[in-house]
Amino acid sequence: GNHDEQTYYSIDWMTGLLNKMSTSGKNHCYFKDIQDDKVFGNSNFVINLMENNKVHTQIGILDSNRYNFGEYLGYDYIKQSQIDWFSSVADKTKSMTSDGNYATSLWFFHIPVPEFKYAWDSWEASGHKNTEDVKYLGGDAGEGNSVPDINSGFFDVAKEKGVKGMFCAHDHLN
Repeated sequence: GNHDEQTYYSIDWMTGLLNKMSTSGKNHCYFKDIQDDKVFGNSNFVINLMENNKVHTQIGILDSNRYNFGEYLGYDYIKQSQIDWFSSVADKTKSMTSDGNYATSLWFFHIPVPEFKYAWDSWEASGHKNTEDVKYLGGDAGEGNSVPDINSGFFDVAKEKGVKGMFCAHDHLN
């Protein structure tokens, strides 16, 4: 996420340290960034939870990247190479489940996809009123939705591949 640039250490240094920690066998760091994999960003990886040698749940981590200084100035978005990688992982995992369907999967990334904002705006536009319960459950908490200006289509592909939930932390009060 965008906080990766808010430190004294470079992203490459942090990635190297976390990769070293995850392979040292001395701790429980599950970070993984495969170098030179042609997938944009750092920390695109999955953890398959298995039972009887079959995947039953998949936990995925995507680097939603940081800031976009190219097409526009603002928060970045999940890139096409990441979507292609995600799609291939989901398809491969499908053959590792007990029923041949997509594994139940949950994906975590920092900056939300634009559909988070679309859903909230649609809910409000349909005449619903904020209450203490809905603010809490809906995630408004007085903070707007900070999404990228470009919709790369990740949400639609994730929905097609059976993703059950997406979790983001970018909007800190939500």
